[in-house]
Amino acid sequence: MTSDQMLSAADQLKQLLSKSLKKIKEPDKQEKLQESIGYDIERLEQGEHFPGLVKYLSLLYDDVYSLIDYLSDDTVIVFDEMSRIIETAEQLDQEEANWYTDMLETQSLVSGLTLTFDWATVMQK
Repeated sequence: MTSDQMLSAADQLKQLLSKSLKKIKEPDKQEKLQESIGYDIERLEQGEHFPGLVKYLSLLYDDVYSLIDYLSDDTVIVFDEMSRIIETAEQLDQEEANWYTDMLETQSLVSGLTLTFDWATVMQK
């Protein structure tokens, strides 16, 4: 990723942080969010690669792709035990939603980020 992408992501993250701070009423929670996300913004501005960078992929790249996007239109995919696949996918979607909620509640993430594809989106492709 380029330094321009990192700077653009930092600017977008600043905007999301501002919106998220307006939604929080408690000053101590606002301060915690400002501190944790502010640190990530600094690292993005410096072009630093850090462990939590994956949270900001939707800000770094205009388009994100799944494995399905690399298959040709005439590719045939055969699923075995579809009911188990659906069950597992729904469980993963729920676990991610719970994680996302926990990260918001602990002021470790701003709202408005897209982190992964959900099962329904992938299957529509």
